[in-house]
This record gives sequence, structure tokens and C-alpha cells, in this order.
Amino acid sequence: MTTREILEAAKARIDKPQKWTRGVGASEDKKRVCAYIAVEDVWADKSTRLAAIRLLRGSAGRLIAFNDEHKHAEVMALFDRAIEAAS
Repeated sequence: MTTREILEAAKARIDKPQKWTRGVGASEDKKRVCAYIAVEDVWADKSTRLAAIRLLRGSAGRLIAFNDEHKHAEVMALFDRAIEAAS
């Protein structure tokens, strides 16, 4: 799986506000996850997942803080920028 594919899969995991949450982690039923966990949950090797996280951090700084301090639409735009950078 490529870095771009990881980013696309993670974005799809939280593509609706009801699938996304603030804070590190997930809801108890795991139906809502934060941006970081969305990437970590993608079934891919660790080094490629870390590359995806680095691309997200390149636009956001601290990913977890960005996730917590911004709206869902802004998190989706962050993923769009990272996906573009991975192209």
C-alpha cells in the first residue's frame, strides 16, 4: 500500500462528521475516530503509515492538536493537501 493509498483510506474512514472525533483515540464503539487513529487503523506497514503521518504534519504541525482545534471540514482539507503531496 502506498502513502497516498493510506491517506485516502484514512480520509474515507472519517469522511463524515459522525465518523470523526476530537481527542486521541476513538469512541467506545470505534465508530468515531480521530485523524491520527484513522491513519493508524489502515492495514499497512508501519513505515508507510509514518510517512502518511509526516505528510499530514507537514501541513498541520502537530496532527493531534490540529485534529482537536479544527473543524471536520478543515481536517478533510488537511487530508486533501497531504494526498496531493503524496502524488
